[in-house]
Amino acid sequence: SIGIAAGLILPFALLITDHWTGAAVIALAFSLSSTAIVLRVYQDRRELSRMHGRMALAILVIQDIAVIPFLIAIPLLAAAAPKPDQPADSADASINDATEAAASSSSVLVEFGLAAAVVIGIVIAGRFLMPRLLTIGARSGNAAREILVIMALAFAMAAAVATQLVGVSPALGA
Repeated sequence: SIGIAAGLILPFALLITDHWTGAAVIALAFSLSSTAIVLRVYQDRRELSRMHGRMALAILVIQDIAVIPFLIAIPLLAAAAPKPDQPADSADASINDATEAAASSSSVLVEFGLAAAVVIGIVIAGRFLMPRLLTIGARSGNAAREILVIMALAFAMAAAVATQLVGVSPALGA
């Protein structure tokens, strides 16, 4: 549903902006719905426990998870966008410009793959490594509470630094 909505919105977004990267960000932003608003409406109507309410909730959760790759993609799309002093569609475009654009697109894909790998690594470490480390910290005696807080903060800081190193928002890592 996200892809279909973004695909339908993209042509209209291209009317607003002159480059595909800005149009892609606009289309992706408008393709998502507000979980808070939809859940409130379903709660008010007492339809959240019905089949269509549960299906809507599942779609909303998937959309919330889909925000993660969008947050990864936005800085990478910004890097691929033309600079203000470079018009997106110049009449004197040459083969060199096309070659540079292709190289820029491939580097965006490589950066996206690297950022996705870092985020997946953070999720895997949070799922499998952190519970074991926190169990060890909990057994440390009187200072267990402080050690657990320090470990959680250290993990969040390391994740934020890792995402920032690959050019993604540190908030995504934390």
